[in-house]
Amino acid sequence: MHQASELWFKALLHEFDGLVASFERNNAGESLWHLQRINSLMRIVSAQLSALETLPPQRFAKLRAFLGSSSGVQSEQFRAIENASPTFEELFLRMLETNGTKVEDLYLGPGPSTLFFVAEALLEYEQQFARWRFTHVQLVERVIGAGTRGTGGTSGSGYLMRTVDQRFFPKLWEARAHLQR
Repeated sequence: MHQASELWFKALLHEFDGLVASFERNNAGESLWHLQRINSLMRIVSAQLSALETLPPQRFAKLRAFLGSSSGVQSEQFRAIENASPTFEELFLRMLETNGTKVEDLYLGPGPSTLFFVAEALLEYEQQFARWRFTHVQLVERVIGAGTRGTGGTSGSGYLMRTVDQRFFPKLWEARAHLQR
C-alpha cells in the first residue's frame, strides 16, 4: 500500500509543479486544470485505503512485524506534499492581486469567474486531503486500535487525528465567514 501511495504521491508532485508554474504565469484556466487533476489523484489516494479496511487486526499484526519502524510519516514525498500545499494559498493570493481581485470579490457580484473556480478547487483539494487523513485515522483505529503506537513511533491514531484539522487555505475559508456577517 505504501508503495502504491508513493507512486500516486509522485504523480501529485508532478501536478504540483505544473500548478505552481501556472500560478506564476497568472494562468487561471491552466491552474484550474492542474487542480482538477490533483483532486482526482487525491480521490484515488483516499479510495485505496479501503483495500486495507477489510484486513482483520490479527492479519495486520502479522504484517506489521515486517514493517519494522517504517511509517508513512517518513515518506519524503508525503512531507513534500504537505510542505508545498500551504504555499498554494500565497501563490493564489498573488494571482488575485495581479488581477486586481480580493478574495471576498470572488464570492460577490453577478456570477462565478475562473478565479472563483480555482478558489473552489483549492478548497476541494483541502477537503480531499482532510478526508484522506480522517480515513487514515479510522483505518488505524479499526486495524490496530486507538491506543496503539504507530509504526513510526508516533502516538498512532492520536497523532493522525491532530492533523485532520490543519488548514492550507485559511484566507479562503475566512472569506466565507465574512460574507455571512
